[in-house]
Amino acid sequence: MAKRRRLSSLLKSGAFDMCFLQETKRDSFDDFMIHNVWGHKDVEWVAKESRGLSGGLLTVWNAGLFTFHYSFTGDGFLGVCGEWKASLVYFVNIYSSCSLSGKRKLWNDLLEFKLNNTQGDWCLGGDFNAVLKVGERRGRRGGGGQVERTEFAQFIDAMEVVDIPVTGKKFSWFSSDGSAMSRLDRFLLSEGFIDKGGISNQWIGDRDISDHCPISLVSSNLDWGPKPFKFNNCWLEHPDFFSFVADIWKKTVIRGKKAFILKEKLKILKENLKVWNREVFGILDLNINKTVKELNEVEDLVANGIGDSFILKSKELDKKFWEQIHYKESLLHQKSRTNWIQEGDSNTRYFHASIKGRRRRNQIVMLHKGEEWIQGVDCIKKEVKDHFSKHFSEEWSNRPFLQEEEVKDVIWSCDGNKSPGPDGFNLNFFKACWSIVKDDVMAFLREFHVNSILPKAVTASFLTLIPKKDHPQDLFYYRPICLIGSLYKILSKILANRLKCILGKLISNCQSAFLPHRQILDGVLVLNEILDLTKRRKDECFLFKVDFERAYDTVHWGFLERMMSKMGFSDGWIKWM
Repeated sequence: MAKRRRLSSLLKSGAFDMCFLQETKRDSFDDFMIHNVWGHKDVEWVAKESRGLSGGLLTVWNAGLFTFHYSFTGDGFLGVCGEWKASLVYFVNIYSSCSLSGKRKLWNDLLEFKLNNTQGDWCLGGDFNAVLKVGERRGRRGGGGQVERTEFAQFIDAMEVVDIPVTGKKFSWFSSDGSAMSRLDRFLLSEGFIDKGGISNQWIGDRDISDHCPISLVSSNLDWGPKPFKFNNCWLEHPDFFSFVADIWKKTVIRGKKAFILKEKLKILKENLKVWNREVFGILDLNINKTVKELNEVEDLVANGIGDSFILKSKELDKKFWEQIHYKESLLHQKSRTNWIQEGDSNTRYFHASIKGRRRRNQIVMLHKGEEWIQGVDCIKKEVKDHFSKHFSEEWSNRPFLQEEEVKDVIWSCDGNKSPGPDGFNLNFFKACWSIVKDDVMAFLREFHVNSILPKAVTASFLTLIPKKDHPQDLFYYRPICLIGSLYKILSKILANRLKCILGKLISNCQSAFLPHRQILDGVLVLNEILDLTKRRKDECFLFKVDFERAYDTVHWGFLERMMSKMGFSDGWIKWM
């Protein structure tokens, strides 16, 4: 009764649409019991009886939100099929065997069922009694090794479901003495289910009456505001692109300082490119479907002997179709940020899933601060700003910069596909349109060479947070990356190239990282050798460990200025830096 009351309290604490229960240890249920636990009578349920005092599954749902069609069952699972959010969905309650043979049977039974039921979305949840990574198990040996982890991952891929990000606790099962813990429980969802439900993550709550923690799906369609402009590389392949850019660039007349002129020209070009993209490319998927429909209609006319004059039209539509496909692949390749994608891979479901998976991993749904969980766009934005303001703030009246010639070599040496900053233009644009924009770029650089002043529009940047580990929940586990504008990037590259020539004279040979031909692991190996030698000789040894998370990019600029002055850098160079 205590467990039943605790479960009822847990269900009433949140607006749950469906509930999976494992290890019920009951061979029968009745409506009175279900209504009492759920809190109202507008529910439906199916159950799988236990074997004695072990096992047993129960699935309960709000009748008004899920239209039940039928149930299906097997060793270790209980599934229901029905209509949810106007779509066919399979919900599967999992309680897997501890043995590898039992898990294999469960996986194979579900895969066989899926092969016979290809339509619909999937939601699998419960105790899988398996982990995907070594880090998901702690304090207990055995219980599955590399073979089990590999086969579990293969099952997930074959079912075309994904393990969405986790918040809350790291593990979902704890031994009674707390010496062992694992992430045995999880939800595995199809992409369609995630999209329709607006699912962002799965929450692992605190355990109490069970050695397993409750897990729930979190739905949150976070609106982070309008997306910034990004230059699409596929535009470069359109025959009218360069003439369009040249015309806009030539017609735009701005007065003021060279940096202001260049910034305003890029801004005006950006707005015109947005309009041009809508008119020329439109929504690619809709245009592709429209072209396919027109192509089939024309080919049907030709096949029926009605319109031989349409043969030329058919060839034009076929050419147009493949151009649109190529543009789409180029766009998806750029969005995916993957270098291993080969031509044609973008047509696979896995390719699209990799793009969505990357977006899910990078999205911050909630943050853990002390005993508090921070949620909501405005609260998260404020916390991020406050956190990194403490890291990067410093009173300094002047942070000057640098410029130099040979700009073209610098631009061509950069990866043009890197994410752009606030200006939206990657370096592929400058490479392709160099003949159009070079005069204004060089005028801006020459002006900067004289006065060492950069307008705020040029120094503006995006702060992007990169997770340092899987499922981070604290801002200390995010690595801030600054996405600077293209002009700022060119200037910093010039500085870096010139400084690189003398780094060997400035930096000790003992440093083993962040320099060409030196590896960070060399330092670890050398340190290990020193420790071994010290132990063998029984010498005294003093170790000094620096917290690089605290030190990186937080050194006072006044200190850097004095150090550079002592090293012999000229006042002009220090001002540029």
